[in-house]
Amino acid sequence: MKRKEIFLIVVLIIFGLLYQLYKTGEEEIFEGCSTDSKYLLDKNHPHEFTGIKSTFENIRTLDIENLAGSIKIRPTLESKVVVKWIKIIYHKSRERAVGFQERIEIRPNVTDGHLKFDVVSQDKFPYRRARIFFDVLIPGGVQLKLINRYGDIEVESSDGKVDIDNKYGDILAKDIKAGMHIRHGYGRVTLQNMMGPVDMESRYSTVKISDAQSLEIEGRHTRMQLIGIKQDVNLKNSHDSIELRDVKGNVTLNARHCRIKLLNIDAGTLVVNNTYNQVSIENLWAREADISVSHGDLNLRFFEVEDRINIRNKYSRILLDYSKTQKPRFNISLIHGKIINDTALELNVLSSKYKHLFTSQEGKPEIIINNKYGDVKLRNSEIKPVE
Repeated sequence: MKRKEIFLIVVLIIFGLLYQLYKTGEEEIFEGCSTDSKYLLDKNHPHEFTGIKSTFENIRTLDIENLAGSIKIRPTLESKVVVKWIKIIYHKSRERAVGFQERIEIRPNVTDGHLKFDVVSQDKFPYRRARIFFDVLIPGGVQLKLINRYGDIEVESSDGKVDIDNKYGDILAKDIKAGMHIRHGYGRVTLQNMMGPVDMESRYSTVKISDAQSLEIEGRHTRMQLIGIKQDVNLKNSHDSIELRDVKGNVTLNARHCRIKLLNIDAGTLVVNNTYNQVSIENLWAREADISVSHGDLNLRFFEVEDRINIRNKYSRILLDYSKTQKPRFNISLIHGKIINDTALELNVLSSKYKHLFTSQEGKPEIIINNKYGDVKLRNSEIKPVE
């Protein structure tokens, strides 16, 4: 067989695999390059097939695994779980749509208080044609495990633990009294009034959380806006922005290529690590802070830090602005950089050709700065305390 023929066969095999991915929409070729099937064929020709409303008693946990569609969970004052579902098939031919829906089954299974719904297809699930919509009412105390693709999940006012895995769709949850674990990709996550801890893994998501107890989030290409966190925050992220406001607990933030903005942080400890983007911290009140920034500027304005600030930066300009109520003690080491002192504080200077040391003999906090290839500016301003 000639080389050209072998090459042609390989190309055809690769094309066939990619086409299969495109038709089913079940996979992504590689992270960030998705062949998802949120774009339906014949989307202007929907055909609805509604199932019988079902009720279930003495349910403690509800598990739904939906291959494509949406799940909506709402509370009820009754003691029963009530489930309604609709199959929607998109096709120009009603007859063909009927054939598609007949090969898709919605199977409930109840075992010892555990109710599970599976979406099962006799053939390969027609991701470009079919969507299943679940509308569920749950009584208090029911725990949820929800898996969904190509659509949204909405959970309203639940007091049981919630576990969500959603991809190619949005998540909206509010008034959740127990803990919540989320795995999400390619969409938006909006959480409001989370009374238990939130643990999240996300990829290519936009996350907005307001009024939460505590957060632990590991993201990649995730845009985060987090407001009103009452306890500790632990964040990991890369390649997108992080905004964190009005926090009353400890903060640990490890990032790469993230623009970071922190505002009104009342923490015991603040730890920030970031590379290749700037960090802005406004109105900080903490016991101690540890900050490391590489190839990005640092703007730090603090009202009060009780014990110590430790800054280790490279290729970074630093603006340090502190309240007039503070009388810090400085220990500053600059390599290939200079200091701009706009305060009344006198600094002792020890310099060599490339390295400069600046010290002072005041009180607290102790501020240690080690900066390479960047300047440091000190300023003394009126800064409002955290309310």
